[in-house]
Amino acid sequence: MIKNYFKTTMRSLLKNRGYSFLNITGLAIGIACASLIFLWVQDELTFNHSYQKKDQLYTIYENQTYNGKVSTFHATPGPMAKVLKAEIPGIKIAARISGFGDQLFALGDKIINEKGTYADVELFSMLQLPFVYGSASNAFQQIHSVVINETMSKKFFGDADPIGKSLKVNN
Repeated sequence: MIKNYFKTTMRSLLKNRGYSFLNITGLAIGIACASLIFLWVQDELTFNHSYQKKDQLYTIYENQTYNGKVSTFHATPGPMAKVLKAEIPGIKIAARISGFGDQLFALGDKIINEKGTYADVELFSMLQLPFVYGSASNAFQQIHSVVINETMSKKFFGDADPIGKSLKVNN
């Protein structure tokens, strides 16, 4: 019975090749567009949902022009956080973030390339990130301090407490 259905379908497709091509192409494009729209909506609905203050968090991007071409960057000028807090009344906390990308971390003979960024201590109060060792209040008390995630801590220090230990960043 199913063999008969396939035969009939193939005969119809071959008899009306132009309409068959248009129908199949339209169906494929429709499914592709619906899939992309679904993925976009899913991304919009799940972005930054892990942060408690997600409705109060904003990111500033900077446009720079080079040779007539506009480039957009996540990093902003150093004094911008202080100026934003001083000049815009609705801003309570501002943190600078820059240099997001691969960073080279080294401890003795262990060398790992990981994603990292340079940030102000205010970032921890804005995002309310949990700390396994230490706390956000004393994260950057000393100059050249580094905050690493739990996975990276295990790679370098095992189960030992990494606080107070040295880690070389970008030589």
